[in-house]
Amino acid sequence: MKTISLKEAIEELDKIFPRFGSRNKIRIVYDTGEYWPETLLIITTDAISAFDFVMLNEIPGKGIVLNEISAWWFDKTSHICHNHFLTNSVENYAPLRLDALLQLYRNVLKGRIMLVRKAKPLPAEFIVRRYLLGSAWESYQATGMVCGIRLKKGLKKGDQLNRPIFTPSTKASLGEHDVNISYKQLQELIGVKLAREIRKKSLDLFEYAEQIASEKGLTLQDTKFEFGLLPGGTLILIDELFTPDNSRWTPDYTKQPFRDALLRLGYKKNGPIHIGTPLIRETQKNYAQALSIITGQTLEI
Repeated sequence: MKTISLKEAIEELDKIFPRFGSRNKIRIVYDTGEYWPETLLIITTDAISAFDFVMLNEIPGKGIVLNEISAWWFDKTSHICHNHFLTNSVENYAPLRLDALLQLYRNVLKGRIMLVRKAKPLPAEFIVRRYLLGSAWESYQATGMVCGIRLKKGLKKGDQLNRPIFTPSTKASLGEHDVNISYKQLQELIGVKLAREIRKKSLDLFEYAEQIASEKGLTLQDTKFEFGLLPGGTLILIDELFTPDNSRWTPDYTKQPFRDALLRLGYKKNGPIHIGTPLIRETQKNYAQALSIITGQTLEI
């Protein structure tokens, strides 16, 4: 089989499949409906973003970590909420025509490919928080509230909340900032019934994952969900699930140490930059540790 790079594979796949949705440098999404009705092909690259910018070089193996952790959680939580996951291996699963088209790229796509059900993404992101961190802490300092939820006085940064809270936000384009919104604003955006269903499923998912993470020695602090609607209107989970990129936990095998290191090195949050080799290696080890703890898989680094 011909040796081909991931970049070359994506260039070739761009000639075969139409892109789905907005162009995204982290995940490449193709519409494979011509070969398998109502399906999408997702390829997770090694690109890394911070402060709404995609950096100029990558973290080798990062895409495999995100893809395999998401696949593990989609399988683990499917009894709580239906999701878009079909398979993370097209071999002997996808229709022969689709499988044949991907044959040439199988080696480079191994571990970073996912076939999913096509859904219409909802125009919001859905965050559940157990700890007062990030934008929630900033909002609490300014108003005593987070997304319209009033919290008790005297809390400090990083304090554990009595119960998880549901805090939706707008879904910004890459390079723009998400904006936290209240539950009432979410109801106005997507409807009362759908907002109620998403809030319940989000909290149920978080509490279940919190228990699983605890058994693995991790403390889940917050996470972000994305949902979509199937053609018949069924709500499903989409995108990624409980990964180092969309969640916080301790010990901190997430993207947060990467962000912190950029700031220590003097990064001004004003655009993409080249990442130095020491930080690349440190971040790569962090992601590999997350994969090992959650799924038991080993990332060769």
